[in-house]
Amino acid sequence: MNLKKDLYLTKTAIKYGELLWIPIFGKKIYDQKPFNATLVGDSTRVISGTLPEKTVGGTIEAILERVMVRLYELFIKNENKTDVINHEGVVK
Repeated sequence: MNLKKDLYLTKTAIKYGELLWIPIFGKKIYDQKPFNATLVGDSTRVISGTLPEKTVGGTIEAILERVMVRLYELFIKNENKTDVINHEGVVK
């Protein structure tokens, strides 16, 4: 994949992550910037927040399939547990 296209897809994936997170967590997600998008395999991106320095807690994470832009699960990670919110908004 060429670098320009990869950068575009990364930025797009991060925007999708923001669109998914804001209704659930509100604008406090921006405390976890910069957001990261990692390509896993050929068509899946893991989008995650960054824990600020000297902060205890967890980060937000979403897994997106690039081809269909379908949400699999949202994660709320912290040091003690991980809550998983499925595509129906149900915490597992």
